[in-house]
Amino acid sequence: MSVLLADIAIDLGEVDHFEFNDIWRILFKDIRNMGGAAWDLKGCCGPEESIFLAFYAGYGLIFFFINSWAVMKPMRLLSVFVHEFGHASACWLTGGKVKKD
Repeated sequence: MSVLLADIAIDLGEVDHFEFNDIWRILFKDIRNMGGAAWDLKGCCGPEESIFLAFYAGYGLIFFFINSWAVMKPMRLLSVFVHEFGHASACWLTGGKVKKD
């Protein structure tokens, strides 16, 4: 008797009781021998990734400071309304009812 799990053939022989822990052990037995993750990140970021990260950090800082301005309050209210309307629409589409509290 053999079992095919994730394209790995396992010969069970005459085994009549096979537990999940045995499958886990067989499928992932080589993980301990792989040396772990490469946390040194050699060759991680080229110029494009560095530019992206710099712009993303700048966007986050600008958004953080601009969002506190009074001019942005209508935009925040509109975005919250659209977000919550999405929840209500999903509720209606699945046959539910939205309470007005």
